[in-house]
Amino acid sequence: MTYLDKLNQVLADPTASAWLKSALRALESRDPIDAVGDVETLHTIAEMRLNETFAGYSFTAKAPNAYFSTKP
Repeated sequence: MTYLDKLNQVLADPTASAWLKSALRALESRDPIDAVGDVETLHTIAEMRLNETFAGYSFTAKAPNAYFSTKP
């Protein structure tokens, strides 16, 4: 699959968020090297937010659902 194939697949996906689709459209006008650097920074910050949001929780996967609870 090529970049354009994947781009069009995600843009046509009704389950893809409007935020993601907007970011992908903006990507088209960006320098690819700069865009990757920004995506890596965004990923780092989003991961930090996720970790801080769920700090103090432990996760246990139990089919078919996943459960979480606070640590004692």
